[in-house]
Amino acid sequence: MSFCGHTILQDDIMIVEDARKDKRFIDNPLVLEHKPIFYAGVPLINPEGYSLGALCIYDHKPRTLLPQQKDALKTLSKQVVHLFELRKQNKTLADSKKELELRNKQLKAFASHVSHDLKSPLANIMALTDLMKDDENSALSNETKDYVNSIKGSATILKDYIDGILKHYKSTALVKAKKEDIELNTICKSIKQLLFKAGDKLIYSNHKIEK
Repeated sequence: MSFCGHTILQDDIMIVEDARKDKRFIDNPLVLEHKPIFYAGVPLINPEGYSLGALCIYDHKPRTLLPQQKDALKTLSKQVVHLFELRKQNKTLADSKKELELRNKQLKAFASHVSHDLKSPLANIMALTDLMKDDENSALSNETKDYVNSIKGSATILKDYIDGILKHYKSTALVKAKKEDIELNTICKSIKQLLFKAGDKLIYSNHKIEK
């Protein structure tokens, strides 16, 4: 019964210049009661090819549209579809933002728990190494003392890494911080302290790394 119901089934503009002479609408209750004699409508087709509705104009007397008027109606219909798509995209972006904020919050909580669980045993390791080094009655050999120092150094480096993780997730200091140049040899020294000893040989390369 609806004029627009016919329009959305088409791919182009539908024009009814005089509904009283159109066999589809002669006895239509809308025509008899509300007198929409002239009608022109364009289907609102989205990029996927679905008809979302129709953009239409009507009058209570017969009319004929000029070519430029038809083009204007088609242009308006495309603009309406663009606005629909933009609204859909904005809603999708808003939903994605909410999901990212939730996941970021969960990630911060996870990082906090994990770093706390890692720092506790590291603190114990560092405290024990200090006790072993400070024990005057200890009969540790020089080689054993080197091992203890290596353990203490590795634990300190890991602690710094964990503190960096917390700093990354709990503040924007890292994002706003200025960039700086770092000597590769300095990084290599830190890496060497993390490597284990196999017998009397260290497992790392002594090749010099140029900046």
